[in-house]
This record gives sequence, structure tokens and C-alpha cells, in this order.
Amino acid sequence: RRVRNRSMTVGYFFDLLREALLARNYLNSYAYTFETTMPQQKWADWLKVKDRVVVEAAAIRAEDFTSDVADPTDEELQAFFDEHKGRVPTPENVVGVALPSPTPGFARPRRVVLQYAKAELSTLTDELLPTVTDEEVAAYYEENKSQFIRMPDGLGGDLLGGGMLSEEADLGPDAPADAADAGEPSAEGDAPTGEPSNSDDAAGGEPAEEEAAEETADANPASAGIEASEGAADTPLGESDASPPQQPTEGQSGASPKPSPFRYVALQVDPAVEPADGQSLADAILGPADPPTEEQDTRDAGGNAMPAGDEASQSGDAGADTQADAAAEPPIEYEPLEDVADGIRRTIAEGKAFEQQRDRMAELIAPLRLAYDKYVVAQIDALGPDGKPTVVVEPPAALTDITAFAEAAGLEFAQTADLTLQELSQSEIGGTQSLTKGDPNRPRSSLLTALVASGELVKPNEPFVTYDAFSNGYIVVVVSDTPRSEPELADVREEVVRAWKLDKAAELALKRAQEIAEQAQPEGLSLRDFLAGEPGVSVAETDPFAWYTELPAAPFARRVQIRLSEPVPLEAVGPAFMEEVFSLAPGKFGAALNHDRSVAYVVRVAQRQATRSELRQQFLETSFLSQQYGFDEVYRRRVNAALAIDLVGEDGLTWAPRDDDEG
Repeated sequence: RRVRNRSMTVGYFFDLLREALLARNYLNSYAYTFETTMPQQKWADWLKVKDRVVVEAAAIRAEDFTSDVADPTDEELQAFFDEHKGRVPTPENVVGVALPSPTPGFARPRRVVLQYAKAELSTLTDELLPTVTDEEVAAYYEENKSQFIRMPDGLGGDLLGGGMLSEEADLGPDAPADAADAGEPSAEGDAPTGEPSNSDDAAGGEPAEEEAAEETADANPASAGIEASEGAADTPLGESDASPPQQPTEGQSGASPKPSPFRYVALQVDPAVEPADGQSLADAILGPADPPTEEQDTRDAGGNAMPAGDEASQSGDAGADTQADAAAEPPIEYEPLEDVADGIRRTIAEGKAFEQQRDRMAELIAPLRLAYDKYVVAQIDALGPDGKPTVVVEPPAALTDITAFAEAAGLEFAQTADLTLQELSQSEIGGTQSLTKGDPNRPRSSLLTALVASGELVKPNEPFVTYDAFSNGYIVVVVSDTPRSEPELADVREEVVRAWKLDKAAELALKRAQEIAEQAQPEGLSLRDFLAGEPGVSVAETDPFAWYTELPAAPFARRVQIRLSEPVPLEAVGPAFMEEVFSLAPGKFGAALNHDRSVAYVVRVAQRQATRSELRQQFLETSFLSQQYGFDEVYRRRVNAALAIDLVGEDGLTWAPRDDDEG
């Protein structure tokens, strides 16, 4: 019935359904392609988080070349302005890092001014402290006595140390992906897996000729940059599950419950290791197993099983020993109540304050809500028959300036500057959340910045309540809201001319940087030495950095959070810069623009922390999964886009629904 009510016949509907199923099945036929990462791509991904370099860099600023750029014609300027007049200049998020955009924008962003009064949870806690009785403190102490165990001297360090660390525990961002390989050097004597090797080759000077050729051949095996990827973990997928590891079935290794299909040479046999007479190869590599103790040996010297009575006797002796050990354990000691009473009293008061905070905020905001409701009624009463206001109704003073309200309520008052929404999101008040909208039993939780941006729930001069992560309450009023606007060219002509010249000057700066790199390469000097006599040019050296930086993650998380590295003191370098730097072998020169094209850098790779052979060995010993770092999501989008282009773009296919002959 619904199909016919929409002027569509049943036959036509089933034709659409048939084509939709066909399209779905066609895409599903590529599912294996979407999910597969080839070994070469895994190697490229691994290098982007593990290959670390030290770079010398000299900045050539585009601004210094604007005088060499001729003024644009009126036609050029108008075309440039029309292309960018609708864009608000905002930073770009590039793999977790906010970078200034290379694209100019001339639109004026929306700006808001907020006033707010802050109600500290600690203030309410102090007010409730006298209400906590001694009986409540004693009851809390008895009910939570395990929190007040007096630890024996020296025991705390053992409990928090490595002895309590399980195989699944978080080992930190620099830990090897395979914990089993973490502390064992490779057969060639390389550094332990997961730790960069500081060999003499990598520490300084020119690499050996063979290594240099290998560096150049293997540099940057995958040129495609990652434009956006986010995850959240720090341990291999096979070791990061929250559930206990499964027991290996017969024929499987117990080292890892989910081994990588591409872990080719995780354990290589050193050809120099040969078993002695009567010794197995496993014992020669790993060492002999520990011999059984007398208590564990259940056979006599002749290899015959011991009588059951002897075993029972041993078992009984062991049980007696266990009871004796238990009897010898010292009794548990607790901190005296009088020593922890003040802390307990404040904990109870904080719990009460947390429960009462929402009621307190509702009580505080009530007079402002009443003033706003009267203001809305006055606006409705001012509407004429045509729905337009006959008079302008000004908001009451209590809603345009809440200074007096905050002072009378004993709250901390603050007012923001005239902020863009981007600036608001980085402020104290912009990160608070509103819980006062919608169903009170299931309150809506939204960041204040999002509420202001939407314009649906926050009106000018309307008071509302937000909370921060510590349950501090905020009564907020938007006292000024300037909408987004697009200027005329005549009003911003000077700004547009400058942006046009900077865009052209960036190419001149890059050309100059490339010339310096070409001149410096044959000299065999460091960049600092080569530019020693160049006036006004300074050379900086970075700390070691990789293309992406691994961030700390919670234990057992499935993904590793990464972001684009920000090598200090370089300014706003982006994927293009990383592409250039990591394509260079040690000692080689290159040139690249930063992300917003304001600086061209002459760069020289001064040091690679590990040679390509060392990196390859570490990679082969590691159960690396591209999925851990979110690279797979990027590849999936690329494959989908390529598939769509092949179908619709290159092959020229178009969708032509069949004629509806029925009805």
C-alpha cells in the first residue's frame, strides 16, 4: 500500500530491490580485497611509526618573496576572491593534529560572547561537611575496610612492579608488538625487538656504500600518505583482547592466540648453533628444561611408578606444610579510624554534594529562567496579525549581564572574549556539557560548543546549565551572537591581494630551497656547515621523530592511537613534508613546503636511528597488524573509491532505471 501511495508500482519497486541486491552482492565480491593488507603495505605502514630520523632544516619563508610577485590584475583578483570568499579560515585536522590550512578563506566566522557563573562542587562539599555524622564515618570505615589496610614496608613496590605485570598488560607505546621477542636479540646481534638500534652507521657519518644503496632503494615504499586515521590501543590485536587468551589446540603454538599470517621469520635459527651429542636442537637453542625436583618425581630410580601410599604421604606432608605456612602469616592490620576519619568525612560529603548538585543548579537558575519566560511571552504578545513584531522587545537586564546575579548567588563570574566556535571549543566553558535538555529521565548530553553551533537548543539570552568533568556547574547565557558573513571584495581587497601574493611566493620559496639542496648535495657537508656564511639563514636540528607518533593507550585496547608527528622546532609540517623527508637516505638533501605553504624547508637527514636492515629484522620479528593503527580504514576507503571510479568514471557506466509499464 505504501508503495502505491508513493506513485510507485509493485513491479517497479521489485526492480529497484533487485538492482540494489545486485549492487550489494557485487561489492561483497570485493570484501576480501577490502580486508586484505599485503606484506609490502604492512612494511610501509610499520616504517611510518617505527622509522625515526634526525633532520637538519633551514626555513625559507614565502613572505620574503612577495616583493618578487607582481600585483594581480583585476580579473585575477576577482577570480581568486570568488573561489575563496565562502570559506571561513579554519585549521585542518591532519591525523590528529590541527594545522593551518593552505587554502585561504575570506568569510567572517560566527562569533559569540558568553557569560557564565560557576558553582564549584567543592563549595557545596564544604557546606555539607558538618552534616556528616560520626556514625556515618564509622559505618563507611567498616563497610570499606579493605581500603584502609596498612601495607607492610616494601610490599607496595612489589605489588606495583613488574612482578604483577601480565602478558596482556599495556607495555607502553614503545613496547614491541610481540612481548615474547622483547628482550632477545636477533641472530645477527641486532637490538631487541621494538627498540631502535643506535649502531655506528646510524649514529653519524655516511653509511656504507651497500647500506646507502639499500636505503635509497627501500626509502618510502608506499608513497600514498594517510590523510586521516584514528584508533585507540597500544598492544597487538592478538594480545589486546579483554577476554582470557584461548588455550591452543593440538598442533598450535601457545605463544600467541592470534598469530599473524605474515609472521615469516619470528624465530630464526642461528646457523652457528649446533646441538651437542645426545642434545636436541630445541635444547641447544632454548636450553634444557628444568629437571624435576624430588617432590615432583613420582618414579623410583628404576623408572617404576611409586606406590600410591608414598604419593599420599607426600601429599599429606605438603598439606601440613601449607597449613603451617597459613598459620605463620601475620594478621591483617588496618589504619586506625581516627587517622582516616577526616578523609572519610570529606568522601561522604563529596558523594552527597554530587547527588545534590543538579538540584542546586536548578534552584540557582530558577530566577533567570523566570525572567527569560517573561521575555518570550512579551515577544509573542508583540506579534501583529501578519506574524511580524509590531515593537522591538529588548531582553531584560538580568539576561544581558549576569554579574549581579552571580555576586548575589556567591558564584564565580566570567565572560569570554568575542570567540569563534573554534576558539570557544578550546575554552574552559566550551568543553562543558549540557544535561538539562530533553527527557529529564534520559537527559541529553552535548558539548556546549556543539549546542551553540547548532542554534537549535541555545538561543541568545536564554540561560541554561552545563557541567564539566568534575561536576562543577555553570549557568551560561549567550549575550552576543554575530552570524557568519561574506564580505565584498572592496572591503577586504588588501587582504585578498596579500593572500594571492603569498600563494605565488610559496612556489618561489620552494624553488629557492630546491636550488640550495642541489648545490649542497655534492659538497658532502652538513646543512649547517654549508649555510654557515649565508646571512639571515639559521639551521635547526630536530630530535628523532617518525612519520606518525604512537600515543599512550589503555591496557587491552584493540587499536593504537597515532597522530602526525610534530618535530620541534619546525612549523606546521604536514604529509608532504614527511613524504619528502622519509624518501631521503641519510646524508641526502631535499626541499619541501610546510602544510600551509608559508615556509619552504631545505632538509638533510642527519641521522637514521636504525639502518634499513635493522628495521627489516625488527619488522620480521614483530606480529605487526596494519589494523591496529587504523591504516586499514584508509585503504578500505581508497579501494571503494577506486571501484566506483572504475565502474562509473572510466567505464562510463550510467544508471538507467527501466520504464514503469504498469499503471
